[in-house]
Amino acid sequence: MKRQIFYSLLLIVMSTTVWGQHQTVRGTILDTDSKTPLIGATVQVLNHEPLIGSVTDLEGDFRLPQVPYGRVDLLIRYIGYEERVLPNVLVTAAKEVILTVEMTESFEQLDAVVVTATDKHEVLNEMALVSARTFSVEETQRYAGSFNDPARMAASFAGVNSNAEGNNDIVVRGNSPKGILWRLEGVEIPNPNHFANEGATGGPINALNSNMLANSDFFTGAFAPEYGNALSGVFDMKYKKGNNEQREYTTSASTFGLDFTAEGPFRKGYNGSYIANYRYSSLQLLTDLGVVDFDGVPKYQDMALHISLPAGKKDHFSLFGLGGISDIAFEEFHDNGDRAYRGNMGSDLGVLGLTHVHFYNDRAFLKSTLAYTGTRLRLEEELVNDQEAYYTIEDMEISKGTL
Repeated sequence: MKRQIFYSLLLIVMSTTVWGQHQTVRGTILDTDSKTPLIGATVQVLNHEPLIGSVTDLEGDFRLPQVPYGRVDLLIRYIGYEERVLPNVLVTAAKEVILTVEMTESFEQLDAVVVTATDKHEVLNEMALVSARTFSVEETQRYAGSFNDPARMAASFAGVNSNAEGNNDIVVRGNSPKGILWRLEGVEIPNPNHFANEGATGGPINALNSNMLANSDFFTGAFAPEYGNALSGVFDMKYKKGNNEQREYTTSASTFGLDFTAEGPFRKGYNGSYIANYRYSSLQLLTDLGVVDFDGVPKYQDMALHISLPAGKKDHFSLFGLGGISDIAFEEFHDNGDRAYRGNMGSDLGVLGLTHVHFYNDRAFLKSTLAYTGTRLRLEEELVNDQEAYYTIEDMEISKGTL
């Protein structure tokens, strides 16, 4: 009886401690077009008593230090701009929530003006927004069957179907999955999936880890001119910035892998930050430890990096990268147990880029990016001859690089 009373009191104390804790939510408010900070914008936690709010400073930064754990909605307002609501922002004890929010200027609707053009060679399509969808990293975690994969999550959108074989290939309005374009930080990248095939845009496991991604865009048509190489759909992925005030470390384990994320500032008082993630295949780890032993174990690793380096008020540098290696070996036998076939398939991916943004004034900036992307696909196949020895029937390697 005393033990039961002790455990009950301990549970009450633990519950009181958990519910009494808070976390910091902070970030930066920017103008969508010029990327300049908005000074004096208000940020408020909706449906909370007492009121929790903040105002952005000269750098466009805000801080909400006493936000309780759970999902909260944030209301952002600024004179002359359309107000924004960020729904279901997840606040946990693990780490601070850092946001980068862009706001669009609002315009008062006046009487209609009809403009007639005499040159019909150019078409100005302002309807791209009807085929665009902005999604957050949290959505990749909440959608059923998404497995933290933006491609699998997009299969739940209207007009999009998934691959029946289980890969994350997506079919947009009946078009071929090969028409999907992947972009990272504004740079076109090759297929960012492990065990990729030549010409494919999908695969069984995505190398883009959701711990690294910020809010990104998915287009299903009516592409802007910058997406000229897209035929079906566009994934325009963005990396988030690391915590520029304190160091944070996150580890997680799942059926897809064991991953580790580290982020933090370079030094105190400097707004530069870094964030890096590394993932190792769970099945490969179990195989290395001798827990499992069978053919066809998918082995893969991937790593992502984003470094933010402000250089004064007019210049900003950022370094980003993505790398992945994958390999799978398999063997087949006849019904009598004799060896019949064995093969090995692998794919490697590498992306490294440097971006420089120079702000001329509040309405103009110049962005330049230098990047290198490369892939390597490997396939080896062997059969058994009459002497029950393997001989090679195919040994292929395809390497590509783009600067």
